[in-house]
Amino acid sequence: ETNTGAMRSDWQAVEQLAKETGDQKWQYRALAQLGIAAFYDGDLEAARKDVGTALQLATKSGDAAGQIRVLTILAYGLIQTKSYDQAFAYVDNAAELAKRTPDVGYQYTAEELRVQALLGLQQIEKAQRVNDELLNRAHEAHRGAHEATALAIRARIAATQKNAPAALASLQEAIKIGKAEGLTRFLAEVYGSMADTYRQAGDLKTAQQFAESAAQASQESGDFWGAPQRLMAVAELQTSHGEYRDADRSYDRAEAFIDSVIGQSSTALAKTAVIRAS
Repeated sequence: ETNTGAMRSDWQAVEQLAKETGDQKWQYRALAQLGIAAFYDGDLEAARKDVGTALQLATKSGDAAGQIRVLTILAYGLIQTKSYDQAFAYVDNAAELAKRTPDVGYQYTAEELRVQALLGLQQIEKAQRVNDELLNRAHEAHRGAHEATALAIRARIAATQKNAPAALASLQEAIKIGKAEGLTRFLAEVYGSMADTYRQAGDLKTAQQFAESAAQASQESGDFWGAPQRLMAVAELQTSHGEYRDADRSYDRAEAFIDSVIGQSSTALAKTAVIRAS
């Protein structure tokens, strides 16, 4: 999922091979992943249809691992559109299935989403407890991507507690792992957090450098949801420096992303989700 285009190509190949070999399980699993690609592209209708169909087929087949994956995908989509309350139901369902299916192991992604939902609802202390366990498990299991995510979340918690040094330290650790793992989309989020932290500390020059890196990484990974927010952050910092022409161009680019996604949305619900996310 680091690069949407490459991800789609891979899963289309999986889907085609599954059809050729008559493997129904990997047909609907691939469909779910293609739903993620559609979501990243802002095509909410295709995403909802593909992921919903995959969940129905996984449930009918008794495929617990497939169900957990799809429930996690749905929770992610809800969190991206800031529907935090609704996301909990999907995370809880995934966790309950995992308890009944020990072989699937600890659900790192679902717990990451749980923490993000808790933060979205301003339940900071509970979010910190869940994230501490997540970070410890990821570190002990050498799960680099999940450790980096937990570090980024820890930084976000520190920022809400007005502890800028702790936030920067966690973000620097997350960046180190993210670069080693090649996590372009993740790095966009971390660079954005670095920019926010430096801006709050009054170091606008460094903040702008990280904001520009975040915007670049978002666009390189094909993230239609994150790019407008990253570009807006750049524009705001450019404005604060009196770079009005550059800021105007950044706003235009952000607007182009939003218009493109809204243009692909055929329902009022989908358009509203895009606007809320952007």
